[in-house]
Amino acid sequence: MKSTLDAIIISLVLISRAFAASPTSLTVKSAEKLNVYNIHYRTTEKGTVKLSIIDSKDNAVYSEVLFNTSSFVRPFNFSQLNEGEYTVVLGDKNGK
Repeated sequence: MKSTLDAIIISLVLISRAFAASPTSLTVKSAEKLNVYNIHYRTTEKGTVKLSIIDSKDNAVYSEVLFNTSSFVRPFNFSQLNEGEYTVVLGDKNGK
């Protein structure tokens, strides 16, 4: 249990350092509608951004590539998906 917690803490520290070095912001917020979440992305420079939503079995349930963008807000409705845990993966010139 302690080693799992240590691994999680190390991962979060590494992720926070990666985003601290770049002016990238990614947040996921619950919308007013049930099972709808808004994904907010913002950076200072325009570029190509790949957004994916992955289920707990590492299957991509959604993927989109945006070109020449520096910010967006996308609502996603999860009501048609099976109940479970989903991961938002965002890739840009600064990494994932």
